Amino acid sequence: MSKIRIISIFIGVAALTAAGIGTYQYTRSFYDVPGTQNETDFEQAERPRTVPGEAVFTGTPTEAVVQRDTEYIMEKYNISDYTLTEQEIEIPVEMLGLNREELIEYVGKYELSPSIEDKNDGFVSAEVISFSEEKIIIRKNYEEPLEREITGENCYILVAEQGSVTVYLNDYSHLYAVTDIEVSRLSEQLQAEIMDGKILEGDKALYDFLEAYTS
Repeated sequence: MSKIRIISIFIGVAALTAAGIGTYQYTRSFYDVPGTQNETDFEQAERPRTVPGEAVFTGTPTEAVVQRDTEYIMEKYNISDYTLTEQEIEIPVEMLGLNREELIEYVGKYELSPSIEDKNDGFVSAEVISFSEEKIIIRKNYEEPLEREITGENCYILVAEQGSVTVYLNDYSHLYAVTDIEVSRLSEQLQAEIMDGKILEGDKALYDFLEAYTS
């Protein structure tokens, strides 16, 4: 074989080798992701791939809470005659920022110490019917209030307000005293009587009660 032919073959092999190396480097630079040159094959396989331009969301959904502009519907259901009325009212300040579970807890606390007006109307219970940031529905259940037979002028009624015992004169006509007696520390039977409005006739009956349970 002539020397010129051998040189030609050598040049051709070198050219093919250079072309192959160039193609490999170009392909590697096209597919490589910055910061992965030192990763093992296993690490590269485990790393999540993203498509260029694809959005990646890392935050969690915001929890729904009561807002100032949340629509508040109060339902009143009469157990005795099965009538239901509803009224849109303004969101109370103490409800703002509450989530569903916190609102249920708030309503549960109100059940233990409803307003005097609700007591007079025969309040029984309350519940959260619907909850969202756009609208909440709370239902109060009532029954016809029991007629009370009060024989003397100096009769007292014990009720639960804000978790403590409050004393009213006659048929809730005048506030007589606010005590520091916690309803939760009383017997279950006495708690039930006070939740329904416990009547004490005469000064002695009231003083005996206060003396027995005032700390």
